[in-house]
Amino acid sequence: MAYIPIILPADLSTHVYSEILNEIVEGDESKMTKAIASAIDESKMYLTRYDIKALFGDKDADVSATFTPDDMLLDIIKTLAVWKIMSLSKPSLDMEEWRIRYNQMKETLKDIQSGIADPRWPYQEYQGVTTPDSIEVTVHANQKQINDY
Repeated sequence: MAYIPIILPADLSTHVYSEILNEIVEGDESKMTKAIASAIDESKMYLTRYDIKALFGDKDADVSATFTPDDMLLDIIKTLAVWKIMSLSKPSLDMEEWRIRYNQMKETLKDIQSGIADPRWPYQEYQGVTTPDSIEVTVHANQKQINDY
């Protein structure tokens, strides 16, 4: 199956009006495509324990994603992409509001990366094991001490 990104430029209209997006990119849809690719690449940095090919596909191998993205993943990618598009110019959007949203999505990615949040996305395969060693927990305790007074 040929590679198709999980977000297309038209999908960004759920976050920002199409007219505003077209004004920012001056009608050049390739700028939106690059911003989406950059947003996907940025999120991949945080999601290394997940099956990146299943989540996003692989452009170089011309393989589409096999996982149907949920609303959370789509929201993360769209927010990151809109922020990258906004950095092209000073649009009529509230930059501070979008800075806050961008930072919230990065914090969400960090929570997912550290294991605080579990989005139930497919994990990478590690030699037949579905959960990577990096999230296994081992507990050790010192021997109980008795104080003598």
